[in-house]
Amino acid sequence: TASANVIGSIPLTFPNQQPSLLSTLPSDHTSGQAWHIIQTNYSNGRPVRHSDFQAICNASRPKSPKDARTISHAVFDLYRCNHFQPLIEDAKCAVEGMVRSLLFVGGIEGTGSKFQVRAGVRVGKMLVDKKSGLYVATETDVVNESILKTLWMGVKNGPFQVDSEESNSEESEGEGEETSTEDEFSIEAAANVTKSIVDMLMVRASIPTKNMKKRAKRKYLRYSRCSSGPTPETIDYAVKICLQAGDDGLGMAKEILDEYAQKPFLGAAMSETIALVQEKEDEKLAATTAEAATNEDEEEGGAEEENK
Repeated sequence: TASANVIGSIPLTFPNQQPSLLSTLPSDHTSGQAWHIIQTNYSNGRPVRHSDFQAICNASRPKSPKDARTISHAVFDLYRCNHFQPLIEDAKCAVEGMVRSLLFVGGIEGTGSKFQVRAGVRVGKMLVDKKSGLYVATETDVVNESILKTLWMGVKNGPFQVDSEESNSEESEGEGEETSTEDEFSIEAAANVTKSIVDMLMVRASIPTKNMKKRAKRKYLRYSRCSSGPTPETIDYAVKICLQAGDDGLGMAKEILDEYAQKPFLGAAMSETIALVQEKEDEKLAATTAEAATNEDEEEGGAEEENK
């Protein structure tokens, strides 16, 4: 008989089921080794076991961007070619596995700020991409702890200088085959990804099927695993990240608070979060007033010199 390994109401094993192909691998196998077996044996579009997908994600190693790239390829390829629909546990394993591989051995605390930003940006982009299937299966708590917290830990120590040679050397030391772009390390990219994540959660928590056609509506409801929206903690992280991106970030932070206020069923933003935005607005107003006064003094001084 099969073991009682169940996620929700969906069993991961069934009676008389053949052993997993990944059982031939050693216990310390890498994500790449597991993905190679899945690619080789399931290339004809056959259904892939959820336990096998989770094994690929759970095998990711710290400071190994190559493993993060493997998980990303698995997510997109299985969704496109094998009709693989991630469960809540699948999405959690994928997000946590990618973040783990993009951070260093010490986790968030042991990773430099710019590499924390890179990890959050890469995983955040994958989350909001509808071709990954993760946007309907990733719980808000996972988004907060794995993505937004990582981004905030990175941007709060910014701005920082990005040396392309240094970033690429870190990739090579971590067994990565791809190089990082400067955009992945920027605070502006972190703010943009954060805004996209909050927008996705807002839509998911409302009624996303309202304007869908019947076929699209049935498909969305059939594959949707999670409909939780942003929490006050989500909004707090998002606002603090956006405020690090200057005036554009301030605008995004205000939009996030306004949209959240229009959905009272999701909760209310923390008073500390609202106070942060108000403080930034006051600083911006004071700076604008001081600049205007300086310009006026310069103009008056120039007019007096001309009269002489």
